[in-house]
Amino acid sequence: MSESEHKQPVSKVAVEVELLDGTTLFCTLFLRANQRISDLLNDDRAFLPVETSEGTIFLQKSSVRRVVLLEQDRRYEGNDPYRLLDVPESIGDEELKGAYRRIVREGHPDRVQAVGLPADFIEFAGKRLARINDAYQRILKRRAAKPNPD
Repeated sequence: MSESEHKQPVSKVAVEVELLDGTTLFCTLFLRANQRISDLLNDDRAFLPVETSEGTIFLQKSSVRRVVLLEQDRRYEGNDPYRLLDVPESIGDEELKGAYRRIVREGHPDRVQAVGLPADFIEFAGKRLARINDAYQRILKRRAAKPNPD
């Protein structure tokens, strides 16, 4: 990196990083003026500095599956509760509970707030959590209403 690049102001960009092991992190990337996330991911460094609720950590770039800008999150916006939770309808009750808890834990507004993101991101996380909770409750209600085939 040249000396002039070190002197450029750095902006923080809130992102969701999905790792190859399925872990999702809500964190902040540091971008220089006119730098894109793709530039950051494709530079010659092996590690990516990110700010999380635990502080600044360094992610190995080869472990990153995808990065999504939080304000550009393009998750499913329909009403199918299984698609909202990203699970098949054939999922068992215990697996469903585990998937629901994982999704809630990953995107809980308290985690987003702990990273120090602005209020609009916390609001976004709260709305998303409400949709996830509603989807889970609708699935549970549907399953309770179905007659047992035994």
